[in-house]
Amino acid sequence: MANTFSVDPWMAGEMARELAEVRSELSSPPLSSGQDALVAGSAKIAAAMHEFFSDSTESRTRMGNLLERASGLLRQLSDSTIEVDQGLAAALEGTDR
Repeated sequence: MANTFSVDPWMAGEMARELAEVRSELSSPPLSSGQDALVAGSAKIAAAMHEFFSDSTESRTRMGNLLERASGLLRQLSDSTIEVDQGLAAALEGTDR
């Protein structure tokens, strides 16, 4: 049974952190109102970017919720795997945690 399940808890933890960063970036507007025309090179492009950002709010919210859930599940997987590994190591060594 031991060779049917394997996880790298540190990789799962790293993935959880990266998904949380993606979620954070997804909820941030692409440009501040003072920088948008300067960075975009055109007031029309800046306006289109703001319109797109506003129109995509519902989709970004749903995706943000999914990213938050995935990040939480991976964090729990990482924490639980480390806890189980430590418990097994302590049991095999005959010591308590």
